[in-house]
Amino acid sequence: PGAGLPDVTIGTATTLTLQKAKYYADVIHPIGDANLSYGQDSLAQPAIAGAQNTGLGITSLESLVGGNENTSVGFRAGAGIQDTHENTAVGSNALAGAAPNAVGNFNTAIGSKSMQFMNSNAANFNTAVGTYSLGQIVSGTGNIGIGHDAGFGITTGSNNIAIGRDTMLG
Repeated sequence: PGAGLPDVTIGTATTLTLQKAKYYADVIHPIGDANLSYGQDSLAQPAIAGAQNTGLGITSLESLVGGNENTSVGFRAGAGIQDTHENTAVGSNALAGAAPNAVGNFNTAIGSKSMQFMNSNAANFNTAVGTYSLGQIVSGTGNIGIGHDAGFGITTGSNNIAIGRDTMLG
């Protein structure tokens, strides 16, 4: 029980009845079609038009309004996704973005802080696997970073491939 936030328990002895949950979903927090959120402030915008989004974790997909088919798992994962599509963020602060609407389309970030500082909704088709991989990408397109800090120095470049720890740091 926190500061006025609704409590939802999964399993026996649930705290939210089906009628209350339906009222909350339909009236207090209407969301687009087939969206799923679990965690405080996950999919937190008051009226979401986007569909088929999944946010699991505190503040995951917190800025999402019109994007579709985004998946975020972890604390602040996908926090910078607002109106873009088909992004995958797994790990704390993966695809967190520098601000709302700061993440492009078709990006995959797996690992804590991978693509954390993306700052352009035109940064598309990037793939980062590993902690801090492509961590400073701002507006580059088509980059691949695999390994801890792989491609961390890439900010605006496109079509780069960094494989291995600390490759392309700067």
